[in-house]
Amino acid sequence: RKGDPDQALYIYRKPKVDFSVYDKALIDPLIIWRERSSRLKKISNHDAQMLAGSLYNSLYKKLSEYYQMVTNPGKNVMRLTVALIDIKETSVSFGAMPSALVTKKLSETLMDKPALVGEASVELKVTDAATGEILAAAVDRRLGSGKIQKAESPWEDVNNIFNYWANMIGYRLCFEFGRKNCAPPQK
Repeated sequence: RKGDPDQALYIYRKPKVDFSVYDKALIDPLIIWRERSSRLKKISNHDAQMLAGSLYNSLYKKLSEYYQMVTNPGKNVMRLTVALIDIKETSVSFGAMPSALVTKKLSETLMDKPALVGEASVELKVTDAATGEILAAAVDRRLGSGKIQKAESPWEDVNNIFNYWANMIGYRLCFEFGRKNCAPPQK
C-alpha cells in the first residue's frame, strides 16, 4: 500500500504476525542495484562502496539502540535486506550564486522537482532470519534539502537522506515490532 506522509512511499506489513518476539537484528551487506536505468551505473566503484558503507553504518548504529545486533540467522532474529536503487549527487559547483538561483528555479518549474539536490531510492525487506518469511517491506525515494549553498561533498544530501532513513527505519521497526522505548526521529 502507499505509505503515509511520515512513512516510505510504499510499505507492506504482514498481518497477524507477533512482531514483539524479534529482539535481534541482522543486516545483510547492502545491495547496489546497477540496472541500466539507474544512475548508480555511472558512479565509481569506490563511491558506490563508500555510500553503501555509509547507509549500512547508519542503519547499524540506529538499530543497535533497539536490538541486539547479530551476524548469523537464528530464532527471534529479523533480517534486513537493503538495496540502494538509485542516487544522484548534489551539484557542488554553482559558479555565480545569482545564476545558480535562476537555473534552480527554472529547472524546478520545468521538471516539477527541486534542482541541484541529491536524491536516493531504496528498497527494504525484513524477514524472519530463521524461516525466510517476509515480515515487512518498503520502497522509498527522497530528495535532498534543495537549499542553495555550497555542499562539503557531492554526497552530502545523499548521506543526510541515509541518516533520515536509518532514523525512520529504526523508529518504525521499534514501533511496529511492539517495543516500548521507541524515540521518533527529529524532523
